[in-house]
Amino acid sequence: MPLSEHEQRLLDQIEQALYAEDPKWANTVRISDPRSHYKRRLIKASIAFALGVVVMMVGVVMSGSALIPLGVGGFVVMLAACLWGLSSWKRMNGFGDSAPASGSAPPAGKQARRPRRGTFMERMEERWRRRNDER
Repeated sequence: MPLSEHEQRLLDQIEQALYAEDPKWANTVRISDPRSHYKRRLIKASIAFALGVVVMMVGVVMSGSALIPLGVGGFVVMLAACLWGLSSWKRMNGFGDSAPASGSAPPAGKQARRPRRGTFMERMEERWRRRNDER
């Protein structure tokens, strides 16, 4: 729904006041492409993964039972970085988006989602009802 002229004018005034008050923040917010945010997160996740590998290797290679938790910690850092980077990559490439509205065609390269079937118990109950209705 489009804004009325009065609402648009108020929004423009608020925006100008924000730009005048803190131009650095306004410039940061002005970025319209969220993919740049996800690219930065992906780079940070890659750095965290490399750091996790180093920490894990130090914990494994160095002798002593006190360093075993260090190796485990490095592995946990690697795992967390992989999950963080994967979620950023999926969102950056549009895999994390919600399903399209009903009646519209799926975007190019994506398949339409199958309608969700019920849980196992719901399906078994439905089969039981159909079986009893046939008798």
